[in-house]
Amino acid sequence: MKEEFPWADCIEQAEQLGTGHAVKMAEPALSNFFGDVLIITGDTPLLQAETLDSFVEEHQRYRGMLSGCVLSAINPNPKGYGRIVRSPVGEFMKIVEEKDATEEQKLITEINTGIFVVKAVTLFAVLKEISNSNAQGEYYLTDIVELIRRKGMSISAIRAQNSLEFQGINTAEELVRAEEHYYMQRLNTIV
Repeated sequence: MKEEFPWADCIEQAEQLGTGHAVKMAEPALSNFFGDVLIITGDTPLLQAETLDSFVEEHQRYRGMLSGCVLSAINPNPKGYGRIVRSPVGEFMKIVEEKDATEEQKLITEINTGIFVVKAVTLFAVLKEISNSNAQGEYYLTDIVELIRRKGMSISAIRAQNSLEFQGINTAEELVRAEEHYYMQRLNTIV
């Protein structure tokens, strides 16, 4: 059965100023929207609909208490990914991009998948406050975590079960690994 979508808008990010800037470009199209905004990276072709459904359901379960959620995953080789920083008791504190991470933070294996669900009003309010004072000179979407917390609101990091779904495709080697994983998944569903 084919699903019908009521509308779809394409938004161009003419200048590549970071993920926070990219999401901010969508604000005019969502100016009259007051629900939850699901943000998904464009380079995760192995991502499963079931994973997104479960993630959004978990966020909505705590709708009154959470302004947003970040989808995280455990990755034994986290090189290149932002790290989920938690307090000693496990409370989600922030995301640190690898280029800005200390050597100790680089040892963290819980990664940011780049997938968020945030109340629209909260999202666009805190995006106005992010800066590009970081190692890459970009507006990081991940900075919204600390801004939401500073405003006294709650944001959670929810761990996904399968870190392979979040493998980005930035090199030819990563493309080969993703294709191998995809075909193995397909083979397992046929058998």
